[in-house]
Amino acid sequence: MRALLLLFLLLPAMSWAQTVTLAMDPWPPFTEKGGKGVAVTLVRAALQRGGMQLKTVEKPWQEAWEGSVAGRYDGVLAVWYDEERAKALLFSEPYMSNRVVMVTRYKDKRDPQQLADLAGRKVGVVKGYAYHPDFDARQDFTRVESTSLAQSLQRLVRGEVDVVVDSEVAIQHWLHRNPKTAKQLHVHEKALAERSLYLAINPHTPKAEAVVNNFNAAIKAMQQDGSLLRLVRAQPR
Repeated sequence: MRALLLLFLLLPAMSWAQTVTLAMDPWPPFTEKGGKGVAVTLVRAALQRGGMQLKTVEKPWQEAWEGSVAGRYDGVLAVWYDEERAKALLFSEPYMSNRVVMVTRYKDKRDPQQLADLAGRKVGVVKGYAYHPDFDARQDFTRVESTSLAQSLQRLVRGEVDVVVDSEVAIQHWLHRNPKTAKQLHVHEKALAERSLYLAINPHTPKAEAVVNNFNAAIKAMQQDGSLLRLVRAQPR
């Protein structure tokens, strides 16, 4: 009888924990198959600290974003901010930062240093990504869309594009996993932009504002107590 009473008392607390379903595209080392990746780890830890559970759904980026806007998912796990996106979903405070850089083949003699140097070239991008307002607005180069960074880099190796633009961390991670290919490619040191990663929630998600506010508070607490940095450092390279 006492055990039954204890279970009854626990049920309200157990049922309170909200499961947040977030879509993500494969973008190692931030998001990886099987619910892995440094961004997944940080978001899961922050949500748990705020009394919530994380469920991930793996989709190509365009489908992840459009599905979140349509309400098929509660939101997206890792996204770059832009003003148009913020009209559709509620954005958290940033929880990670990364540099957007260019990568070319070593044998390419035309070494781009700035956006203007991309004029007339084929640039590999992931469909639906918002790289930076200045980059996104330019019309003087050809965008060759892929479903992932890995596909863009493979196209670069084959000579189907001249340049690939993406997160420096993600590019270096892919090159580390593909050492033979790494010898053929050159990552440019100068960044085109500094971008941060955000959690973005559909405003019609149950307790949407509370999800974002609790997440923000948890990330701030994790920064202050050092647990966020420890989680980042503990991730496999």
